[in-house]
Amino acid sequence: MKIILLTDEDNKEVELKISNNSVSSSILDLGLHTHIWPKVKYINSIILKSLTLTTLIKNEKIDIQKYQALIIDTQGSELLVLKGASEILKKFKYIVTEAADFESYVGCCKIEDLSFYLNNFGFKEIDRTKFAYHSKAGNYYDIVYEKQ
Repeated sequence: MKIILLTDEDNKEVELKISNNSVSSSILDLGLHTHIWPKVKYINSIILKSLTLTTLIKNEKIDIQKYQALIIDTQGSELLVLKGASEILKKFKYIVTEAADFESYVGCCKIEDLSFYLNNFGFKEIDRTKFAYHSKAGNYYDIVYEKQ
């Protein structure tokens, strides 16, 4: 299996922290995420060279005209992935992402950060579904943006 780490830069060495549940692995440290999922811990890490989504698509010769939606769930680094895809974002009709309204990971992007960035490319939020909540942390959502 090939692991590709996407950020806003090509060929940068980045530490990917591996969680005990694997789905919470991230390049960012756990923040208030632990209030909602207290059993999640980092148990290992690996160093990977990053790529931008634009570079990955070029290298793999992916025809993005075949896809209407870009779906992102990168545990707090979604904005980095989007910034690394700035050349191709307008080719998508929808962007679907998971995001929190609190600092679930240290230094992570929040919903307002994603919305502000995507508005610059003509995307507006059209749906938001809450799937997790903690009174001392905040809310996690699945959010759908549509190009206007």
